[in-house]
Amino acid sequence: MSLMPSSVKTYLESISIERFKPAFVKADPTGHIVLVGGDWFNLGVQDPLPETILERVPLLVGLLPLQGASFLIPDVQMKNGRIADAHFFHEPTGDWVVFVDVTPHHVEKQQLFQLANELQLIKQNLGNLKINAHGRIGKALQQELQRRYQDGRVAYIAALEVTFEIDATVKDAETIRMAIVSIEQISQKIELLLGEALAWPIYPCPSGFQAIFGLIPTEKKLEDVVQTLTEQILALMNDVATYFDAKEGLRPVIHLRGGTSSGDAVVANITAQAQNRVTVLSKAMNRAHELTSKARPGQILSKFLVH
Repeated sequence: MSLMPSSVKTYLESISIERFKPAFVKADPTGHIVLVGGDWFNLGVQDPLPETILERVPLLVGLLPLQGASFLIPDVQMKNGRIADAHFFHEPTGDWVVFVDVTPHHVEKQQLFQLANELQLIKQNLGNLKINAHGRIGKALQQELQRRYQDGRVAYIAALEVTFEIDATVKDAETIRMAIVSIEQISQKIELLLGEALAWPIYPCPSGFQAIFGLIPTEKKLEDVVQTLTEQILALMNDVATYFDAKEGLRPVIHLRGGTSSGDAVVANITAQAQNRVTVLSKAMNRAHELTSKARPGQILSKFLVH
């Protein structure tokens, strides 16, 4: 690797200092603080001096001298709420401790964890399939379902479940936001396809959906309807946004998994809290969920075929 030109070094140093606002202390070989400098005010430390810095920053107490060791203490919360990484390193004339403000990175990391937790909770909710459906459904279709199943009956249905997940190599917040937008966009397109197929979506959400076919009979076979819709959904994935990963190359920001099944269902129009709800109970819905959990990324499993 070629040597870094001094002008480039100087520029990188300037933007690093501006971004991370470092603050530092130096101790002599006996551990006595001899130098204090940098932007301690940013970290909430007022009037830092060699004789007062240990009192103002208790983390330093007992850690100096380093005895030749170098280490990092990440995510140190300062008294004013800022988050800093504390870098400890040794040199012949003494020991240095450099506090680097990583608050923006810490906040970004917390947001990533929150997004991951939210997506996980949504996935867990999809497991509770034997429940009243509250999906977005056209008013005319809702009224027809209520009329048709007013007294309850058994119907032969097909169930399709599709879940979306962010690519495992995505780490930065901006790409995660792009992935969430992609999920929302493709979900809107899928909802239109579901409406055309007279399918009933259950719990449409950012991470996926389950749809029931056959509640309103058509002249087409259920398997053909589900297969056509499956192919249309997989085709939509060709337009998903991509990003470049240093190790894997160009990758889609999201993947889908899915499963389809069919079988008898008990369908009834139940009144709850002054509202009519069509409730569907069927093992086919649970089987579709099980197949989805077994599918590989980009695959929709079916008892009829594998796409």
